Order: sequence, then C-alpha cells, then structure tokens
Amino acid sequence: MRKFIVGGTIFYMLESGERMQSDNMDYDCSRHYIIWPVTDGWRIRYMWTNDWESITDKTFDTENAAFNFAYEHFQKATQA
Repeated sequence: MRKFIVGGTIFYMLESGERMQSDNMDYDCSRHYIIWPVTDGWRIRYMWTNDWESITDKTFDTENAAFNFAYEHFQKATQA
C-alpha cells in the first residue's frame, strides 16, 4: 500500500490482492480516498465522515487516471 497525504487528506493506493484494514487508516486525516485494482481497471471510494461512499461508478483504465479523478474530487470538495 502506498499513501499520499495533502491538505489533511490521504490517498491510499492498494496493490492487487491487498485489502484495506481499519488498522491501516490514518485517523489524523479528515478525508480518505482509496484506489484499488479490479479485474478490468481501477476503482475509487471516498470517506469523509463515517462510511466509505462511491464518488463514481466509473472503472478507470489506469491507477493514474483513478488518482487524477480522486484528486480533482478532493480539490472541488475543499474549494466549496
């Protein structure tokens, strides 16, 4: 698992077969994004309060495309 932290937000990038566990969570950050591989691409989930939620139903072709979408969501959320 790789992590990228910016502005009190953490982005988790999982490897194939990795699972997110509660003890992996950095609760010092208020917003969390998780990006993980699926059979046909990459998916994203987001958590700001208590539960993970989907910000898109799209499956991305690359991890970078999924990260860019998540980062854009982060920028919009923090500008509101």
